[in-house]
Amino acid sequence: MTKYNTYRLLTKLLLLTSIIILPINVGAGDNRYKRYQIYPAKNQTSDPLLNQTIQKLKQIALSKNIEKLQPLLNKDEFWVHHDMPENIDPIDYFLKYWKLNDHPEKSQFWLELELAIRFGCNSYAKNKVVCPYYEYYYTEDSRLASILEKPDYGIILGEKVNVRKKPSIKSKVIAQLTYDVVLAPQLGEEAVTEKIGDSSYPWISIILYNGKTGYVYGKYFKRVMSERLYLEKIEGKWLLTGFSGGC
Repeated sequence: MTKYNTYRLLTKLLLLTSIIILPINVGAGDNRYKRYQIYPAKNQTSDPLLNQTIQKLKQIALSKNIEKLQPLLNKDEFWVHHDMPENIDPIDYFLKYWKLNDHPEKSQFWLELELAIRFGCNSYAKNKVVCPYYEYYYTEDSRLASILEKPDYGIILGEKVNVRKKPSIKSKVIAQLTYDVVLAPQLGEEAVTEKIGDSSYPWISIILYNGKTGYVYGKYFKRVMSERLYLEKIEGKWLLTGFSGGC
């Protein structure tokens, strides 16, 4: 259960060239935080079988089909979080933890799975992959490293994503962000959810690097300390070996 922690310590250097991290200095009068953008790596996955598995997972997430998900779960070892009880069946624990046994279509898991894989993954060891792509980052910038370990920060997942004055598609656009790292304090308030097209996501309250406040549609936002997916190639087949959140 602890091997992922070991990988996290040993493989950061391997990804130095995998993630493009761009710091952008703001004006001297701004005392909030430096602007950072973390772009997806180019050519994130070269294994056709892995690409097929990720595409299959995307379809499973949209259809919320637990029967199609189960054959992709590694039944020998599966990681959910650091406090998992010992001597339990890891898959049973995973299913109970995400409430996938009864009425699985209502589980929050499907949304989190879709968010984790939508913008790609990165290799962190031989035949081992983690999603989303910005996991296992490496940076010599101590400020960025600190930011990406705080749950109140997230990443804008997309190019020219609109930031609106109020939590509504009809509200005025006050900024556009591209893969920006932003502050998104968790205030404990119920977020406004809106259906746009076929998607229904909450509006996330954010504070931009320059101090402006606004809202971004949850489809294009993910917290840095939120759920991540682990995949491993075992006997020629890519399987899920973990789905965890937090540290």
